[in-house]
Amino acid sequence: MPVNVDGNPSKWGRLVKRRKLWYGGIAILAVCWMATATWGRADVTASAHSMFASCPYEFDRLDFDPETEDRPRKPKMPWYYVGRSTSPAPFVVAIDIAETTAPLSGHRATYYFLWCFGLKYSFYQDVEWFS
Repeated sequence: MPVNVDGNPSKWGRLVKRRKLWYGGIAILAVCWMATATWGRADVTASAHSMFASCPYEFDRLDFDPETEDRPRKPKMPWYYVGRSTSPAPFVVAIDIAETTAPLSGHRATYYFLWCFGLKYSFYQDVEWFS
């Protein structure tokens, strides 16, 4: 780092050091976000599927979104749908889940999970419909 005549770091040297810290922080944040998008989404999706597998009902798993896709057959009750998961921020995973247990009993929501390399904590749900 360049120094002044009196031995103190120069303004330019402090700026370069500060920039290196910022670039390093941004690089660490990007790596954490990519890890969440790669492994966090898969981990949360797998745990959502296993949640329905351990229920007392025998759920029919839907591979299509029942609200947006037009299909000729109606799904048999009870059914569940685990939608696409996203990573809106580092260590945050959002996933769409819908389920019904009877013709007028069910819900659809977007769940937000805090994910940290295998540890999952649901901290918010945005309910779209509930009956």
